[in-house]
Amino acid sequence: MKRLPEWLAWRAVATPERPALIWRERTWTFAELALEADRLARQLAGLGVRAGDRVASCLSNRPELVVLVHAVSRLGAVLVPLNVRHTPQELLTVLADADPHVVLVEPATRAAVASWPGTVVDVERDLAGLPEAAVELQRDVEVDAVHTLIYTSGTTDRPKGVLLTYGNHWWSAVGSQLNLGVLPDDRWLLCLPLFHVGGLSILFRSVLGGFAVELHERFDAVMANEAIERGVTLASFVGTMLWRILEERGERRSPAHLRAVLLGGGPAPRPLLERCAVIGLPVLQTYGLTETASQLA
Repeated sequence: MKRLPEWLAWRAVATPERPALIWRERTWTFAELALEADRLARQLAGLGVRAGDRVASCLSNRPELVVLVHAVSRLGAVLVPLNVRHTPQELLTVLADADPHVVLVEPATRAAVASWPGTVVDVERDLAGLPEAAVELQRDVEVDAVHTLIYTSGTTDRPKGVLLTYGNHWWSAVGSQLNLGVLPDDRWLLCLPLFHVGGLSILFRSVLGGFAVELHERFDAVMANEAIERGVTLASFVGTMLWRILEERGERRSPAHLRAVLLGGGPAPRPLLERCAVIGLPVLQTYGLTETASQLA
């Protein structure tokens, strides 16, 4: 099988001091993010996680989830990001189908999986105390190996699991960067949920392109506009989010450093696009789905 360098490990060597993740008042470099991914991978190994095992996350947008995305690569494990908006019964249905070795939760989601009989780790209460196993971590990955098992939204039927390989994520990120270009000082605003492929894919683009992600716990129009004014160069929104951003901005024009705003997740009404044009907001319509690892066009 064809193999690729493990992306974050490679990036941490290529541009170790470049910003990788911005969360509130803290910034991680790629080198720092890689060290945290190594540590979490060894902690997961201490829980018995091995290559091919599934690791589920019932987490809102937070740094621990970003670290987990890269930690599973070091073990050859498979990430299963759960929709934190699901009911406890919906989560149990997905867990029964995915059969993960461990589930990572936070205080707000712990009760939702309380009846699941497997191992549950609270990232705020338990994670710091987990021992690290002395295991050799992967520094390359198979293109056709599965990285992620993502469940569809289930809007027309019950959620279905979609297996996405490293190659799927790789080519999705490469295609995006061929369309948009990559600048070393790019910063991508990420306020889409990371349990959705549209949010998750931005993390892979960041590592492959060597630019920072500014992660928000949830969408807030005021905070999004503040991030845009501070220096965000790229952003991804759905239509309702963009409408709220425009309402909050009023007549303020888009700053020159904002290169592109990707708009997806549904139709792009003409009045919305016309309003963006009035203030110079550089909107690009996109289309994608879970099965294509996000952006397709």
